Amino acid sequence: MARTQPELARLAGVSLSTVTRWMKDPNSVREASRVKLERANSKKSAPGHTEIAKYDRAWSESKILTPRQAFLIVGTIDLWQDYLDAMADSDEIDEISPFDSIDARVLFPASGNRLWLRHAGKEMRHHITMLTRGIHPVEHHHSFFDEVLFTTAISYAPSTEEQYLEAEIEMPGEIPLGDEEDFEDDQGVNAPWDDWGSLMERILLGWSPVADELSAILPFHVVDPHVEPSTIGEVSVPHPFEWFNNTIEGWGGFVEDDIESHLRS
Repeated sequence: MARTQPELARLAGVSLSTVTRWMKDPNSVREASRVKLERANSKKSAPGHTEIAKYDRAWSESKILTPRQAFLIVGTIDLWQDYLDAMADSDEIDEISPFDSIDARVLFPASGNRLWLRHAGKEMRHHITMLTRGIHPVEHHHSFFDEVLFTTAISYAPSTEEQYLEAEIEMPGEIPLGDEEDFEDDQGVNAPWDDWGSLMERILLGWSPVADELSAILPFHVVDPHVEPSTIGEVSVPHPFEWFNNTIEGWGGFVEDDIESHLRS
């Protein structure tokens, strides 16, 4: 019996859009994805829940992400990586997700620079590898691009989740981060720590050391109306050519302090 597209996507660890393009034309996807899909399609018996179990093992004890959130963030970034591959001949940054959501004034210096886009694609693949292995991309010293990519992926992940549910793609269970660590936002509203909205708010109101810069160049106020956006004139946004320098302190300490403060209250 032929495998369904959602099953192939789960077994190969690629996005549903990648499966769709591969079935129409195997050469339309990058080689690594093609190899994964060919292997998944050639297997005679179902491998069980190996991919799901991998995320459960890697993220079940995390204080930042649940296995399901990590899985969906990877799916979101992988989709963007597909877009980047499909538009390899384009140098228009504002036509490629997620860069089309960034204030055009900020990325103007990198407009037409294909090397910048190739470097961005390399960092996307690095994020996917780290998240798949249970490593938080911004837990240690990292770059401004890491911050932009990770937080933007979080803001888009709920849409990815809806697409996966509609396509019946199997995902890790909604493993809570702990009832004792529910998050209370600045409006006094309690929300579980595995809620997308509260995750974004924790990032922009405490965890990210460049939260003001992020809120100035990205439309996060649409995702979380509780966050008052900064303006470009109020912050110092790095030049795009400096986005890949690992100059930002990791989130680890901020997260620990936030959790300890909450548990004491």
